[in-house]
Amino acid sequence: MSRSGRALGNVGQINLYANYLTLGTLALAYLWLRRDICTRWAILAGVPLFLAEALSGTRTTVLFQFWLVALGVVASRFLARSDRQQGRRLRLASWVAGAATIAGQLVA
Repeated sequence: MSRSGRALGNVGQINLYANYLTLGTLALAYLWLRRDICTRWAILAGVPLFLAEALSGTRTTVLFQFWLVALGVVASRFLARSDRQQGRRLRLASWVAGAATIAGQLVA
């Protein structure tokens, strides 16, 4: 924790720490969409990531997650034509990421 009470991680910079957490969340969503990990493990790994993003106290995590939600919704439209189930999973992951980010910012 910094003197301002915000989580820094080991990198010592709040925004960089939040960027790494967001990239971890994106990697987790990718693995879940490819079905390399089951939903239970994705949730168990995702909750600490979202909480750490919320504790970082930076607004860039909200911006990143909203971009990911927008990209997920657009990509799911294209996937829905070829693979309906994969499109639904992508849309679900996008909305869950957005909702978790908003909830994390409200809690923190």
